[in-house]
Amino acid sequence: MMPDRTKAPEVRPFGFRTLPCDTIERMRNGATLHTLVGGTQAVGQMSMLFSGGTHDLANPTVCAMASTLVSEGAGRYSGAEIADKMDFSGAVFLSHSSAHYTGFGATVLSHRLPDILPLLKSMAEAPEFSERSIENSRRVLSARLKMDEAKVMYRAGVEFRKMVYGAGHPQAHVRTQEEIEAVGRDELLGFHASLVKPEGLHVYLAGGFGEPTVDAVKKFLLSLEAPQPEAEGIVRKEEKPAPEAPGTIFTEMEGSVQTAVCAGMPSISRTSADFIPLRMAVMALGGYFGSRLMTNIREEKGLTYNIDAFLAALHDGAAVNIQAQCNSDNVDEVVDEIRKELRGMAENPPEGRELERLKLTAMTGLVETLDSPLSISGYRQLELVTGTPRNYFEEQQRIISELTPEMLGEMASLYLRPDDLRVSIAGPGRGRL
Repeated sequence: MMPDRTKAPEVRPFGFRTLPCDTIERMRNGATLHTLVGGTQAVGQMSMLFSGGTHDLANPTVCAMASTLVSEGAGRYSGAEIADKMDFSGAVFLSHSSAHYTGFGATVLSHRLPDILPLLKSMAEAPEFSERSIENSRRVLSARLKMDEAKVMYRAGVEFRKMVYGAGHPQAHVRTQEEIEAVGRDELLGFHASLVKPEGLHVYLAGGFGEPTVDAVKKFLLSLEAPQPEAEGIVRKEEKPAPEAPGTIFTEMEGSVQTAVCAGMPSISRTSADFIPLRMAVMALGGYFGSRLMTNIREEKGLTYNIDAFLAALHDGAAVNIQAQCNSDNVDEVVDEIRKELRGMAENPPEGRELERLKLTAMTGLVETLDSPLSISGYRQLELVTGTPRNYFEEQQRIISELTPEMLGEMASLYLRPDDLRVSIAGPGRGRL
């Protein structure tokens, strides 16, 4: 029987979903293997995350360069040979650098993972870090930085992070050309020797792998040796934010076509009981196309093409972020409307159809995590990188299902106060100060 395409399909609740558990095995050398085998596709992913990241270094650029340059030559393999062997195995190299973790891995055809394990072993134990590859990386990072510095949103974001985290906080760090030029082979080798140690290593294996492949990975992990066993490990550094007082700062960028607005306030950590309800309030404010900021400032007033809000949180601090670009003549009105919507979230929180739309949007985004073993494993990696509680997936569902206007209003009253707003504006002419 053919469906009647003149009628919209019925909308039904998702129902409660559980995030599949990965098998966690602590190896005798201190490495931890997270395995999530399954899926219908003959593809998988292996990610190696070593303890030590951008927030733990005096020059975070060292971390960013090291995580990519390990694939440009290691052990007996040249960069070209690594690329050829990865390509032949249907593999794509992956690099990772975050606040407290650095690593690499690959997405690969499941049956070919054992073939690239020797490559990953060489990257871990004997990266070349040739002068040529370092210079190429410097040029790429320098060019990218120059392009970023010409963008109003980048410049507004730089000053905004200083306001919400404090100028000396790692989250507010700004890469410079001097830092890029300062990275040499000795710095990279020293960082890598301190980084690559089995103790504290987390390896995530996800996809359509058979038992022989999992056994091969375990053997690979037990064979890992630190490049310099006597080298001291990287000391984890965590610093509390020291926010500046609420206010507005303007960065003049003559010749810019538009003006960028970054606004928000310091926020609570993921371990707080209010974090998920607050995240829902921020989503209602500006986290999806039908949100209040989007409906008001974009759809009704036409002041910007896009505006969004999100709650960002790492081990080292959290902040509510609101971002938009607009015509310079509209900046004051955009900021006024942001303050108005913040007040409205507390005084007139979402209810009825708006609340149901919020719940459906939040649940839709959440269940997308269950698409494949790779996406599930990616979620598990975020638990490590961001400090997300193990039951975060299930707790989100519970809170979404129980969400009420009163809960959203309370979160806005506590954490989304207009008087706490920090505003960073970058663009041509003089903004409101």
